[in-house]
Amino acid sequence: MFFGISFSDYHSLVAAAWKDEKGYVKAVPLTDIGRGEPTLILYDREKKRTVFGDECRRGYGLMHPEDVIRNLKGMVRKAGGLDFEVQSGGVAFSGEDLLSMYIGHLLDDARAKAMKYSIDGTTAIEGVTVTVPVAIHKDNISSTRYREVLKKVVSQKMGVTEDSVTVISEPIAAAVSYMASGSIEGGDRIRLVVFDMGGGTTDVALVDFDPIHLEGDVIKTGGDPGLGGNDWDEALKRLVLAKAEANQKGKKGVNPDDPAFNKDITDLKEGLSTREKEYIKVGNEIYTVTRREFEDATAGLLEKALGCMGDIVDKSADRKIDAIILTGGSCNMPQVQKGISEKYPHLADRVMTISPSHAIAQGAARYALSLTSRNIWSMVISEVYS
Repeated sequence: MFFGISFSDYHSLVAAAWKDEKGYVKAVPLTDIGRGEPTLILYDREKKRTVFGDECRRGYGLMHPEDVIRNLKGMVRKAGGLDFEVQSGGVAFSGEDLLSMYIGHLLDDARAKAMKYSIDGTTAIEGVTVTVPVAIHKDNISSTRYREVLKKVVSQKMGVTEDSVTVISEPIAAAVSYMASGSIEGGDRIRLVVFDMGGGTTDVALVDFDPIHLEGDVIKTGGDPGLGGNDWDEALKRLVLAKAEANQKGKKGVNPDDPAFNKDITDLKEGLSTREKEYIKVGNEIYTVTRREFEDATAGLLEKALGCMGDIVDKSADRKIDAIILTGGSCNMPQVQKGISEKYPHLADRVMTISPSHAIAQGAARYALSLTSRNIWSMVISEVYS
């Protein structure tokens, strides 16, 4: 079995890939939560232990939200590496400590979940691929140290050699995942625009991809490191509070910083990705929010996000774009695919959305598996995408 790790701003995920009895490649996200594990870390000073993920939103974390460490990946970006320190529960943690602990937690949880997919009753891990943003993937001192820490933590936790751990950029992992669907046609060199919008950032990359050898070149990158799904959450929160303001009973006792209320807002946003209207309880009242209201309230954010694509698409004027692939949990919002199709009508039939929340992790797992066989790709593209 092979693991792929997508370490993201707000939710992180491990996927597993393996060959079944017929030789077909299967790749599945190892998560009980559709969007993955919240990228949260907390030191509980009462129980003197470190907790991760969704547990940070309960108990001690609920009472002391100021101790919850959020957006670890954003801290790495801002610091240009792991040379930073953060306090939680009165304890100081270095960037390297936090990365090591969180990745270790992800892998422990993934190994346990992988048991149900085991063919022979074991979950022996043969290889792991970890994804990183293009900016961190570049060859400089800080990014080299970042990759070294990732490889060391993964190899120790999984009991594999560091040679069995690879690090690739997120756009390449996304390309592997989408190519596995068999829905992208092209020759021995595919040109892709990868639009990746997560919780805290928007990244766009122009990629020339070799589907035979699973190799690619990132030709140009762009994006906005301060724009992501969290901004949509804030806009939706303002919309809901505006509704509550018109009703004094609903307004009473509402705390816009309450973690439980903010989780309800995120759940509301995700519900509107699959339904035309949803409901949320604020105080003692229940309010209806429609997708149209939400999209109107976030139209400016969408325009800003799509603006990140301009230079990338223009850069490819000399060559046909074979597909625009969407990845990152925020691309589950229907307005994203619709907005790109309307902005670039000549590319509308090439805008693809296939499991955006899981694409990078699944692509990374497939990549790890591909390193074991030169002929793996013929098996990958012949399967029913899972």
